[in-house]
Amino acid sequence: MTRRTIAALGGLSLITSAVLFVATLAVWSTGGTVGVGTIGERGIGGVVLLGAIALAAIGLATTGLVGPRPFDGRTARAGLCILAFGLASLEVSSLIALTLTYDPLEHWPSVVTLLGGMFGLVVGAPVTVLAFLKDGGESRRLALMFLGGLVLVLVGGNVVLNLFMNGAVQGPAQLVYFGWLVALIVGVGAMTLAFAGIGWLAIAAGRRMTAATI
Repeated sequence: MTRRTIAALGGLSLITSAVLFVATLAVWSTGGTVGVGTIGERGIGGVVLLGAIALAAIGLATTGLVGPRPFDGRTARAGLCILAFGLASLEVSSLIALTLTYDPLEHWPSVVTLLGGMFGLVVGAPVTVLAFLKDGGESRRLALMFLGGLVLVLVGGNVVLNLFMNGAVQGPAQLVYFGWLVALIVGVGAMTLAFAGIGWLAIAAGRRMTAATI
C-alpha cells in the first residue's frame, strides 16, 4: 500500500467521521439518545457517535504518521497523533462503560481511559491548531475556521443556556435567544467543516505528492 493510498484512506476516515457526527446531531435534535458513556446504553445515536470517534482516531493517526505536507512537520504530527490517542482512549472508555451495570466512574479502567482521552484532547487540539497557524496556507485557514467556530460555540452556548435556564425565551428575549442559537449552530458547523477539511487536505496533498513524482 502506497503512502498516497494510506493518506487518502486517512482523509476519507476524517470526512466520514464528520458526516457521522452530523448524523449524531440529527439524532440528538430529534430526541434520540447519543450518550456513549451511559450504563448499558446502546441507542442508535450512541452507535453512530462511537463510529465517528473511531474513524476520527484512525484518520488523525494515519494523517499524523504518514501525511504529506502540510502534515509533515514535527509539531503537526505530534498534535494529530496526540489527538488520535485522546479519541482512541475515549472510545475505549465508552466501550468499557457499555459493558457495565453500575456507574463507570466507579470502574478504574473506564476512569483511566477517560482521563487519558481528556488529556489527549486538551493537549492535542491546541498543538495542532498552533502548528496549522504557523504553517500558513490552507492549513491556517482551517485553523482559523476552527477557532472562529469554537468562539461562537463557547459564547453562543453560554448565552443560549443561560436564557433557557432562566426561562427568558419569550417576548423580546426570544429574538436574542434564537439569534445566539443560530450563532451556536454556525459555530458547530464551522468546527465540523474544519475537521472534515483536514481529511480533504490530506487527500489533496497525497495527490500532489504523487503528481510530483511522475
